Amino acid sequence: MIIIALTMIVTGVLLILRSGALSGRVLHPDDIFTEGGLARIIRHVFAVRAFSGFEKDLRILLYGLVGLLSTLSGIALFFYSLFWIYSVAGDR
Repeated sequence: MIIIALTMIVTGVLLILRSGALSGRVLHPDDIFTEGGLARIIRHVFAVRAFSGFEKDLRILLYGLVGLLSTLSGIALFFYSLFWIYSVAGDR
């Protein structure tokens, strides 16, 4: 489950980057590794309005929403799997 959660997070980040590229507000993948990681992506989505321009191209909204849902679902699944492993290991 942890591998699936991490895959969902990475897929969500890539979809958010694609949405930003379509809207003209580009955040390069190199910036993620050097300047803040996942928090920078979330800040970019809510501060820069990366999904603006979705009236012209509906793919911007589609990629952005699916990316956000995938990222948040991956984070939730990651913590759920950690708590599940902890609870199963605690019973022994």
